This record gives sequence, C-alpha cells and structure tokens, in this order.
Amino acid sequence: MNAIWMVGEGGVCAIEEATLMEVTTILIGDVVVLKLLGELRSRESIALDFWTYLHKGKSKFIVNLEKVRMINSVGLSALLEFKRLAEASGGGVVLCNVGGNVRKVMEVTRLDQIFLISDDEDIALAGFIKGLPLLSTESAISRHRN
Repeated sequence: MNAIWMVGEGGVCAIEEATLMEVTTILIGDVVVLKLLGELRSRESIALDFWTYLHKGKSKFIVNLEKVRMINSVGLSALLEFKRLAEASGGGVVLCNVGGNVRKVMEVTRLDQIFLISDDEDIALAGFIKGLPLLSTESAISRHRN
C-alpha cells in the first residue's frame, strides 16, 4: 500500500493511504448504509465493507458522500464496480448527499447519469424499502432532458 509522508512538529511520519477514508456502516433492515468521511482515492478504502455485506447476502447499498472532500478515478471505478456487483446480486447502489467537488466530478464524468442519486439518505432508504430507488428532483429532471 502506498504511503503519504507528513512533516510536522514531531518529525516525519507515514500515513497509509487507507486512513484518508473512514467508513461507518449501518445496517437498516436489508439495506447497508456506508457513510464515508475523507477522500475516496482507493478501492480498498470501501471494498472490505462492501464485500463483507455482499457475501452476507446484502445487495442494497446507500453510499453517503456528504463528508467526502475528494474523489479520484480509482474511487469512481470502485463505485462503478460495486454498483455492477450489487445489481448482479439483485440490489443496487444509491449515492446520497453528493455535493461540492464530488458533485462536479460526477457531472463532468457524466456518472450522475449512471448512478441513482438522492439528495437525502432517508429518501434513498425509503426508496429501497418500497422497492423504488428514488432520485433527487434535480437528477430526475436532468435525466429526462438528456
């Protein structure tokens, strides 16, 4: 695993790349909510949580990106891979609270046309519970325009 070197008052220390992303996982019924904090720059930063629940038969995922400051191509690829695998297992991935730079990246790469995106975690959860993943109004409107 790559390391990032930080220089501070206490000297030089290495921080593993994976520590740039914290994941809190909540299971609500058969829906797995992954709350991410930090920078989504590696597949490994969320893979363990995803695979753990997928192997337990859970295939409905909400990925809350509210506290993600940055995402790169590796992070985007990981989300796409997890979406494909979840759908192959009869579920799906809904992204929620996508804002700031992450929203811009999703729009520039046109992945906002690929993922279901909700402005609110509770709405995304209600959609999964009812069997109808719900889109944010903005995303729904933009999909109909294209």
